[in-house]
Amino acid sequence: MNMNSLLYNMLFSLQVNYFMKHERTVKRVFIAAFGAETNSFSVLPTTMKDFQASCLIRPEQKKWPAIANDGHSEFLKMTEKMGHRAIRGTLAYTTPAGPLTQLTYETLRDEIIKQLHDALPVDCVLLNLHGAMMADGYDDCEGDFLEKIRQIVGSQVPIGGLLDPHAHLSQKMIDSATILLAYKEYPHTDFAISARKLFKLIDQTTDGKLIPVMRHYDCHTMGAFPTITTPMREFVDQHLMQYPSPKILDCSLIHSFPWADTADAGVKSLVVTDNDEQLAESYAKAVADEFIKIRSQLIQNYDTIDTAFSAINQIKDFPAIIADVADNPGGGAASDATFILEQARKSRLEKIAFGIFWDPFIVDLAYAAGKGANLKIRLGGKASWFSGVPQDMDVEILELRDDAKQYFGDDGDQRSLPLGKAVAMRHGNIDIIVSNLRIQSLSPDCFTEFGLNLSDYTALVVKSTNHFQAAFSRISKNIYYVMTPGALTMDFTSFPYQKITHPMWPIDQ
Repeated sequence: MNMNSLLYNMLFSLQVNYFMKHERTVKRVFIAAFGAETNSFSVLPTTMKDFQASCLIRPEQKKWPAIANDGHSEFLKMTEKMGHRAIRGTLAYTTPAGPLTQLTYETLRDEIIKQLHDALPVDCVLLNLHGAMMADGYDDCEGDFLEKIRQIVGSQVPIGGLLDPHAHLSQKMIDSATILLAYKEYPHTDFAISARKLFKLIDQTTDGKLIPVMRHYDCHTMGAFPTITTPMREFVDQHLMQYPSPKILDCSLIHSFPWADTADAGVKSLVVTDNDEQLAESYAKAVADEFIKIRSQLIQNYDTIDTAFSAINQIKDFPAIIADVADNPGGGAASDATFILEQARKSRLEKIAFGIFWDPFIVDLAYAAGKGANLKIRLGGKASWFSGVPQDMDVEILELRDDAKQYFGDDGDQRSLPLGKAVAMRHGNIDIIVSNLRIQSLSPDCFTEFGLNLSDYTALVVKSTNHFQAAFSRISKNIYYVMTPGALTMDFTSFPYQKITHPMWPIDQ
């Protein structure tokens, strides 16, 4: 064999060894998203049409719309960055409402299960979930879904589930997944960071570098717990962001979704360690104990409409922000309640803007009439008694937009979210944004996209419970949380719970 032949064979052998080694390290990562936040007391059932209107994307589709908690896209980016192969499943997410119909849940569940089955073998599974999805016949959709995923891939394939902290953590979810990890912040500004962390932990688990162990502890608590104010801010920083041992891989506080009637509802601490059951159990209990110490300090005081309006009349720094917390579509409400609007029409506030009302019929009427038209309309008050009295008004159509967007997330991980087919209209000193989509007011864009100058207004009324705070607090420190009748009232004793596990604080003092 001559020298050239020898060199050729050596080079060929090196290439073969390289590609064999490279091929062994390329993982097949199955990625899908399936989420909905279910309000047991909402009158609006969740159907396939709701997913189609919000976000229902099949693997063969190339255009991927943004959703507020888009961990799915982060999984895809990380998979590409690591040189692995992403096998895409369906992305199904929808605006919160009442329980899914059985057909809707089973159809989407089985669609993703079949996609996974057809993709076998896979090295790991990453799922962008919510954690509070309920359907007719299924109180624990994520537990059922994860259990079927586990049955498909077997006991050895790592399964990672990204959760919203407003999840209901069930034992079936823990038994079926390898790692469950929730965002730490409410408002949920850290979903992208959380998704990247979950990807890294699952990737290391797939390599055999980690042996995750999960344990949780039940705080027997119901409520809403924003993380931006003291003492919750300090709790997150001290217990969820840093850990007493390097063997603790993650700690989440599962706030739960208090407007759901299920046995798994309630706050729980969740700890993931590297092969240390005792540490996971002890730290989960320690974190739960610390939360229980501060929970009574976390109960918010809410204004009435009259007290908020009276306070605004006394301030000089405008605009003030009024949160219509009980009519938040981000928690399953209809977003067509008129309680504050009705009072605003009688008030002495100089100029006020509302966003975002849901009324598809009014939107179609406005588009038919055109910009600048004057109409007589009956706005809101349609979905249920939670919606108040319909408001008969003469309005001028200020602007029509079907491409308007609002932005949500921190500066490094913002998502642009469509506002649907929407209209800005004026009734005297009141300007109103109306959309054909039920969408929560997340940022001032929901006003400025329609040409409204925020400094012109005495008050901005947003249909949101807490997510608005991240962006709106940058333009005003005068924020009033107003409680009206609605699907998201904070008086949990008023709901006819049948399935929650007692004792439950503060319902059972």
